[in-house]
Amino acid sequence: MKIKRSIMVLVTVLVIAMVLGACGAGNTPAASPGAPAASAAQSTEAAATGWSVAVEGASQSVFTSEDYAKLTPVKIDTVLKKKDGSETKQVWEGVLLKDVVAALGVTEYKSVTFTAADDYAKDYTPEIVNDAKSILGTVLDGKKLMADDGFVQAVAGSQSGNMWIKSLKSIKVNN
Repeated sequence: MKIKRSIMVLVTVLVIAMVLGACGAGNTPAASPGAPAASAAQSTEAAATGWSVAVEGASQSVFTSEDYAKLTPVKIDTVLKKKDGSETKQVWEGVLLKDVVAALGVTEYKSVTFTAADDYAKDYTPEIVNDAKSILGTVLDGKKLMADDGFVQAVAGSQSGNMWIKSLKSIKVNN
């Protein structure tokens, strides 16, 4: 009799835990395919305190949403060209990459490597960094990027989509 009661209590606790877990599941943004999942605490913290990107090879070791807010915002019209040949018109808002590099105290470099949360990385030459359509974007088509988008993206608007970095994790200045 005690074993039956113990099993019933255990089953009840498990059912309650599953129900409570399912109730919160709808509030958590879905992760992008191939991107590591962020915990709810990380997403809430990033939304409340802003975002940050690790920096290597510059005078500061991190670039934050506060640093970003000090730069002049721009809006660019782009066409995202995917490897399958499809194209999507997009309007991005952000700050110029050349302004970001200057804010990091960098004047000369061979390239800048932008790395995503899933470790996908691309090197941008000075020509790409200085292009008027190369930005750190935080707003796409009027909607602010959220945790599942990584809050900030490197958008190389004059380049094909494989040069764009979603969920930006780090910036490395290469001399």
